[in-house]
Order: sequence, then structure tokens, then C-alpha cells
Amino acid sequence: MNSIEDLKYKLTEKDFNELKYSSIMTIVLVVIIYLSAFENNNYTCKNILVNIYLYVILSLLLFHIMTLLFVNANLHISYLNFIKNFNVFVIFFGIIILFGTLFLIFDMNSNNIIVSHLILLLLISLISFFTSLMYARLKKNNLYNKVFYTTLMFIVVLLLLFYFNQDILKKYLKNEYLYIILILLLVVLIVEIVYILLMGYDKTMTILISAIVLIIFGYLLLVDTQHILEITEDNCNKALKNCSTSIYNNGCNINDYPSYPQKSFSIFNDIIVIFQRLGQIFLASED
Repeated sequence: MNSIEDLKYKLTEKDFNELKYSSIMTIVLVVIIYLSAFENNNYTCKNILVNIYLYVILSLLLFHIMTLLFVNANLHISYLNFIKNFNVFVIFFGIIILFGTLFLIFDMNSNNIIVSHLILLLLISLISFFTSLMYARLKKNNLYNKVFYTTLMFIVVLLLLFYFNQDILKKYLKNEYLYIILILLLVVLIVEIVYILLMGYDKTMTILISAIVLIIFGYLLLVDTQHILEITEDNCNKALKNCSTSIYNNGCNINDYPSYPQKSFSIFNDIIVIFQRLGQIFLASED
């Protein structure tokens, strides 16, 4: 499906129903999060893992709503035309600078509730925009539901395995293993970019690299979850007190601070990459 006309997609009645129910669920979740994750107009340290995954679900719902709206407005076509009319390297480095700047502001404002939530919304909207082209292709090929349920099953099975085997798995989630995995990810992404530039698109290579990245981000999902489990309520309350005015205060351990937008975004991003890579595998299998 290479022509622009083939990539145009208008929401069906089923899609509009998804939008309606997703919007209702979003409103309900916002209320639940406000009651669960906040206390006295500040974050609370109670039920940290639950609150973070509530944020993750909310982020995924917002991602779904935004992406459907972008696709319906044919913004993915504008994105495709933009890519075709500008230098690929300029776009690539522009995106890196954009996200790098946003992540820097995001991290520097971990203790600022309003700024953190605004940047989170902006990051979700940007990721939705950049994923809209794949969304349209999945919808046009009737593959969206397959990718969605495969992603859901992959994550649920992964988290269940982690839950029932924490003592065995957590020793492999330490920093020494994480650094090796991150280096491997960097190498794989460089190989992917160089291969595409030199050889062009190849179905087998796409499936192979996507499968490797899929496994890597499954591992990163467990690492991010483990980091949350390591935050005790006492340490969280200390961080909440010591980091209240600045994250650079003496005694402020930002890793223990209940910055729900920041901590949930890491998991949200892991899940989105898993979804994207599964989407690439399904689309390549259809070609």
C-alpha cells in the first residue's frame, strides 16, 4: 500500500464507538487517579504501583483517541508528504532535538505537577502523530485488532511471568544487565538505519529487527516495573518532602519521588514501542 489514496482512512461507526467509550473511560480514569494519586493538592505515596499503571492506562487511552482523530483528519498524509519533501537526515535530527528538549524539560520539572502533566500530554500527542501512519495502514489492512490483542497478550503474559517469578527474574533486572541491553538496542537501531539507507526496505530484515526490539522493550518494561517496586512508602514520603521545592535539594532522591507522569511515561513508551514493532511484523507479513 504505497499510494497516498490507499493510506487515506475515514473512521467507521465502530471507530466512533471506540472513541466514545474511550472518552468515557478517560473521564472515569481521571477521577479515579485524582482520588487515588493525590492528597492535599500533592502526590501521595500510597499504592504507587497501582497509581502508575492507572496513569499508563490513561496515557494509552489518550494515545488511542488522539491517533484516531489524527488519522480521521488525514494528518498522517500531511506527515507522509512532509517526509517526502524534506531531507530525511534533517527530519531525523529535528525529531531527536525535539524529543530531547521535551525530555529534558520533563525531567527537570518532576516535582511540578502542572508542567509535568502538560509535557506528558504533549509527548503523547507527538507520539500519536508519528504513529498515525502505521495506525492507518493497520486499519486499512484490518490488522489493528490483531496487533492490539497480540500486544495486550504479550504484556499480560510478561507481567504475569514477572509477578510469579520475581525472585528469579529480578537479579537479571539490575543495572549491569540493563546497560548491556541498552548497548544492544543502540547497535540494533544503528544496523536498522544503515540497512534501510543502503539496501532499502526488506521484509525479512524488518521482521527480524522488530522481533529483537520487541524482546528488548519487553525486558525494559520489566526493568521499569521493578524500579517502581523498589520504592518504599517511607522513602517516597521523604522524597516528597525533600524534593518539594527543588529536585536539586540536599536529600532529594528523585528516584523515590512519586512523579507519576514521568514514571508512567517510561512504561507507556515501552508498551507503545512493543505495539509499533508488532505492527511492523504484521504489516511485513502481509506484504
